[in-house]
Amino acid sequence: MWYLLLALSSLADMPPVFEPMHEAGDCAFSRSAPQDDGFPILRAECVWPELAPEQLDRALGDWGGHQLIWSMVHSSHLIEQRETDALVVHVHTAPVMVDREILLRMWVEDVPGGRAYRWSQADPQPPAHEGRMGVDRDDGSYTILAEDEGVRVIATLHYDPGGSIPDSMVRWFQVLGLPRFLEELRIAAEDQETILD
Repeated sequence: MWYLLLALSSLADMPPVFEPMHEAGDCAFSRSAPQDDGFPILRAECVWPELAPEQLDRALGDWGGHQLIWSMVHSSHLIEQRETDALVVHVHTAPVMVDREILLRMWVEDVPGGRAYRWSQADPQPPAHEGRMGVDRDDGSYTILAEDEGVRVIATLHYDPGGSIPDSMVRWFQVLGLPRFLEELRIAAEDQETILD
């Protein structure tokens, strides 16, 4: 019996397998099987030869400026900057959906060839303000790697907005949402070019 428990524990720690969905522009999109909450982890890998890693570092590293990058982030309020991470309140807006609010823990990790900007739901999670709903899950990362003269961006997103939104609508939104998030990030990074010159 003990060897079965060890095997199950080992399987639980394995990274998800991603199934290709489609390609658009310089990005390839894939998703995992549905997780315990019923939603897949979304993944994208993009190569942007026109951008430098420093441009993306500048855009992503401003924890309190995410509303300047992504149209669906209504506000990004830095609550506390700590030595190894930060606490940030995000308010998310989308059509036919009550605004969502979540306290996120955000941090940066050095990885071979670049940096990873990661976030996850902070614990404990305060109640959402009146007129908003809490988010059940928001985990993800943007990994920025040097690629010849440009960058390779690997994005993951596992998002469950909570509430009574039909699962089919959430999945539809997620599939269309990740390409939009990446295009908005690319545009925001391009705007950093004048600062670098």
